[in-house]
Amino acid sequence: MAERSLADLGVTLQPVMELGSTEAVREAVATGLGMSIVSRHAVRARDPQVVAIRLQGRDWVRDLLVIRRRETPLGPAAARLREMLLQR
Repeated sequence: MAERSLADLGVTLQPVMELGSTEAVREAVATGLGMSIVSRHAVRARDPQVVAIRLQGRDWVRDLLVIRRRETPLGPAAARLREMLLQR
């Protein structure tokens, strides 16, 4: 999503590293390996090694999906959570 949004602004990224999870990205930034664009939910509020900067001038929105195992019934709590998440 970040690459598409930045391309719309005329910015081309030249990634030097790809990591398998957002946590790995956050840890890489915390150890000084560079910077990244991640969801605000991926940054620990009390991590002194990472500074979060809100990007301005554009709505950075991505779709979130509810996933579940096919053919497995949901328990009561999971069914209620699903209902709440799918309400508009």
